[in-house]
Amino acid sequence: MKIINAILIMLVLILSLILLAGCQKTTPIPTPVSETACKTDSDCACGTHKDTGACFVGNKEFVNIEKQCPDFCTGIAVMFETKCVNDECKQVRIQPAAECTVDDDCVPEQCCHPKQCVPVANQPNCAAVSCSAECKSQTMDCGGYCACESSKCVAQLNDL
Repeated sequence: MKIINAILIMLVLILSLILLAGCQKTTPIPTPVSETACKTDSDCACGTHKDTGACFVGNKEFVNIEKQCPDFCTGIAVMFETKCVNDECKQVRIQPAAECTVDDDCVPEQCCHPKQCVPVANQPNCAAVSCSAECKSQTMDCGGYCACESSKCVAQLNDL
């Protein structure tokens, strides 16, 4: 009987060790040290602070994205986005796309006596337009041209 009890105890101990060995220890997800700490843009969010309810940009663990602050988060003209900048969540101004990189990317906005320039993609269809041959002052007639300055199409008007 003593041998059977010893064998049973040994079996229970072996099974317990096998079960314990199969269990994996899970490590808790670390809470960011700072409410605004980040490593990537996806770590950041804008909404209300989970504790204070105030409009807030910071680590997504501290932001209630269910309650948005649209004018605060994106700006009235939708000019802001939330980014991770130097390991800190921040609102940054969205940079508009460049209209041009060289002068040839720009064309006159009007078919006749133009005063403004636009990107080539917005070029007017002037196929059926007939313009006078006069040189009007303060237009691109007779010496004016389109230029790309600071990534924007601008008109260089004549001096007549």
